[in-house]
Order: sequence, then structure tokens, then C-alpha cells
Amino acid sequence: MLFRSIVARREGAPFTVRREGRKVSLLLYRRKVRFPAFVGPALAFVRSGRRFRLSELPGRLSDPSKLVLGRCLLREGVLRVVPKPGRGPGIRAA
Repeated sequence: MLFRSIVARREGAPFTVRREGRKVSLLLYRRKVRFPAFVGPALAFVRSGRRFRLSELPGRLSDPSKLVLGRCLLREGVLRVVPKPGRGPGIRAA
């Protein structure tokens, strides 16, 4: 389940977070994705580059909101799911 999976910022995916009034924008390559301003702390946490579970995202996000944000950041290429040890690409469990 994605909510319990460990995710990390994708290497080579630089992005900027910019506050714009009541919104915060994620600037990635030539794209801009806007979020409510209260998502800002979670985006700053993602920028730290550490591995984490979506449940660890800080700020005023409900668990369903953390999942929605995580899916959005995966789709945009900001995050990646970290494979479990021994289950890298091409490795199948016996």
C-alpha cells in the first residue's frame, strides 16, 4: 500500500516551492503545480531529500490528503517508491 511504502525524492528532479498568496506553487522543469498554502510545509519536507512514508508528511494534511499529494508527486516525477531490500528492479520473490 502506497501510504506505508517508503518514498524518496527522485534524483535529478530539481524543483522550487514558491508561495503565491494563498497558494504555493511547485515549479518543476517547465511545469507549475499549485496547491493550497497549507501544503507548503509538506513540500519543504519533500525537498529535504530524505526517505519517508507519506504518513510522516508534516503540516495540516489529513491522511487522505497526504495520499493524494503523494500520488500527485509520484505522477509528476518528484517522488519515487523505494524498493524493499532484496526486491529491486527485476528481482522477484521466490
